[in-house]
Amino acid sequence: MGRETGVWTGIVRTSTAVLIAEMTDPPGGAKRPFARDLLFPRLATLKATKALQSGPTFTVIEGAPAMGKTSLLRKLVLRTAARDELAVNPTLLRAPG
Repeated sequence: MGRETGVWTGIVRTSTAVLIAEMTDPPGGAKRPFARDLLFPRLATLKATKALQSGPTFTVIEGAPAMGKTSLLRKLVLRTAARDELAVNPTLLRAPG
């Protein structure tokens, strides 16, 4: 596939959509990290989006357990879905172990 960024962006977004669907519970469910249609605005998401746009190849998101890192990544996926220049790597959403 080489350096055709349009190809890679589509692959990343498709993989991300599948992964998020697997990690999302229907209303009333409580076994998965995400609840469908439940998102909270976070200042950290805006800051991470700006960091990605400023030019570095990578942006590190860190924090204590249960602080919302996975939810922030989900929100980044949604915020960047319509952008040509950004796509979130779906493997980052997987919890270790």
